[in-house]
Amino acid sequence: MKKILLFTLTLFLISCTNNSNNVNTNTNNNLKQNNTLIKNMKTRINDNNLLEVELTLQSSSTKDIMYKITWLDNDGFVLKDALSDNYQSLRLNAKDEIVIKKIAADIRAKDVKIDIKSNSKTTTRKDKYND
Repeated sequence: MKKILLFTLTLFLISCTNNSNNVNTNTNNNLKQNNTLIKNMKTRINDNNLLEVELTLQSSSTKDIMYKITWLDNDGFVLKDALSDNYQSLRLNAKDEIVIKKIAADIRAKDVKIDIKSNSKTTTRKDKYND
């Protein structure tokens, strides 16, 4: 229980340093006890009024992961995007940092949900950009 509380507090402090105003993070207990993959996540609205996300991943051991980015409108409804509709595979080497940058294709995107699968464990992070 102490590990979960410490992990939650750490995520809270990390989210306070982001450019985003409202960050919700949900991870399963197996991933909490192993290595946290999401080191940092930032969002912003670019000059073309499109939502951008920058995700930094890091692991202490080599992992093959799959990730999927889902763009959501202001009401939380999924905005279909053929380019980001499928999971993308990625090898995360031990102690390496990988930065993933994505831009929404739809100007209505105000929220992003990122699903990460690793060794049948899943982590989900949701970040909403508030004007």
